[in-house]
Amino acid sequence: MSVAGALLGRARKAGFDYRCFRVMRLALDRASPVPALPDGLRLAEVDERTVAESGDEEIRESAWYGGRDASGYALLRTSRIVCLQWLWFGERLRRAGFWRFADGDAVSMHLVTVPDERGRGYATLIKRLTAERMRERGFGALYSRIWWTNAPSLRVSEKAGWHRAGTTLSVVTPWRDAPFEWRFARRGRPVAPGGGA
Repeated sequence: MSVAGALLGRARKAGFDYRCFRVMRLALDRASPVPALPDGLRLAEVDERTVAESGDEEIRESAWYGGRDASGYALLRTSRIVCLQWLWFGERLRRAGFWRFADGDAVSMHLVTVPDERGRGYATLIKRLTAERMRERGFGALYSRIWWTNAPSLRVSEKAGWHRAGTTLSVVTPWRDAPFEWRFARRGRPVAPGGGA
């Protein structure tokens, strides 16, 4: 175990913890070239019921992201969901609360690819395809919150054309019920609570 890991473990036992995320953004102000789907795949909008019936545990476990003010998009091979992305908007987006969002924004809350289909670029592909679908529906920008050390997910977003909007940091202490929270826009300026980039 690393020194940092050991220190973090001791801090957690004492009641301290942290959450740090990179906030990624994609402006939807113009159409982007839509990549062709590989043979045998199709994109479809799905609901939580369809997701809950999946034969793949990783997919089934994400059904709760569906519902009101949510859209699910799946890459399907025949009827099997091989890659899934959930987007939230409206009231559900406002409750997510990690950034200040404008009317017409949406957030990518979850993206998963089944293990035997990973490494084929499907996560990047679905992010590109869903961005165009959301633009066609009238959304102005998409956001995503990614754990700060999750390099594969950050690379997927960057390859799909997303840019870093900022960083959020929350620190939990044993002497305070609510965490201390900070939001920093890309250029390092703090963002007011509920504040935007």
